[in-house]
Amino acid sequence: MIKKISLSILLSTLVFSQEVTLDDLVTKALNNSPDIKISQASYKASSQKTLQADADYLPQVNLNAEAGKQSVDYKDQKVDVGAGQTPLEFGRQETDLLLGSVTAKQLIYDFGKTTGNIEKFEYQEKASKSSMQQTISNKIFSVKKSYYALLSQHALVKVNQEDVKLNEQQLYRSQRYFEAGIRTKVDITDAKVNLIKAQLSLQDTKYNIKLASVDLNKELGINSDKVSYDIYIPNLDLKNVYESLTKLTKDEKYYREEAYNNRAELQEYRYLVDSYKAQYKRINGDYYPGLYANGEYMLQDVDEDAFAPEEQWKATVSVEWNLFSGNKTKAQEEEARINILKSQAQLDDTLLKIQKEVSDAYISVNKELDNIKLSQSLTEASKEKYIQAEKRYENGLADFVELQEARQTYIDSLADLTQRYYRYYTALAQLDNAIGK
Repeated sequence: MIKKISLSILLSTLVFSQEVTLDDLVTKALNNSPDIKISQASYKASSQKTLQADADYLPQVNLNAEAGKQSVDYKDQKVDVGAGQTPLEFGRQETDLLLGSVTAKQLIYDFGKTTGNIEKFEYQEKASKSSMQQTISNKIFSVKKSYYALLSQHALVKVNQEDVKLNEQQLYRSQRYFEAGIRTKVDITDAKVNLIKAQLSLQDTKYNIKLASVDLNKELGINSDKVSYDIYIPNLDLKNVYESLTKLTKDEKYYREEAYNNRAELQEYRYLVDSYKAQYKRINGDYYPGLYANGEYMLQDVDEDAFAPEEQWKATVSVEWNLFSGNKTKAQEEEARINILKSQAQLDDTLLKIQKEVSDAYISVNKELDNIKLSQSLTEASKEKYIQAEKRYENGLADFVELQEARQTYIDSLADLTQRYYRYYTALAQLDNAIGK
């Protein structure tokens, strides 16, 4: 339908140097739209949470260094060193302090608490990625929808211009017939009224083009004060509309299966179900102890008159077990179980929603296709009727009302055919969105 035209962007002025096509607009939207950037940022943030959870499996190493003074007062305490020996009296001692220590702690096993936490964030990351992909799919559809709405208004301009042209011809003809004494002045008045109505419709459509352009810019994420571009407007041949349409070659069941396999939103909720299951696993691990390997090494500079170790180390295996948390773990476990049921229900609801979206889109495509075929026939017949009415009017066999009705029917059918054409491609775009393309 649309031939490809390359896109060039002048980075200094952000102006498109050539007419842009639908593919160009979609690319621009995916690179520029704030909602796309928001979804990408959310995905990147979720991936960082996964990295944080992974860190629980790595050893935790801490380095500590201290420098200063230390004062210890033993008061009247004495240390007996043996019979006949003078007891040691330490009294008050002040020493310079300079020490460094390294401690390490490594998880050995915690009954699935850490693995559950990691799995939870991994599934949340996947869900966030699926959400981003769904946002991209929705953006592609919204750009297509706005694009076709804009093209529809451009096509209606030609219909309105044709309407104005026919009414101008009728006004000229009515004036000539009145001057020749063939018709009354009321035909001139009616022709003027109809011409103004046609001009109003043309003016409305031109403003609708501006409104449609604003909508498209919003979808593209474009600041219209900084960016300008021209859209490639394809020529619409209304004589062979039906024959030029892209037809569906698969049945509805095929498209539903495509949606089940490809729809990112559906995959997002599947991951969320798995995430809540992993969270339940993590919380359940709070009922059991955690086994850790610990290590500590300390080195310090000690004054000669101080009594303190200059070097020491320690290696231990410890068990940490919270025996009672005020029913906090039980409440968290119940909350996680409820969230699993809730997310499963959301998954089922999303599946039903997608089924409806696919069916609605599939029906809409076929509806518009069949209607275009009839609308094209109606346009051809109404044009023939208008030509006949025009000849009857010229020969005095029909009045102005009959001619006007025939002309209006022709223009209305032409406008309807134009709008149905773009509604058909919008329906195709909606079907693509529904199946996850």
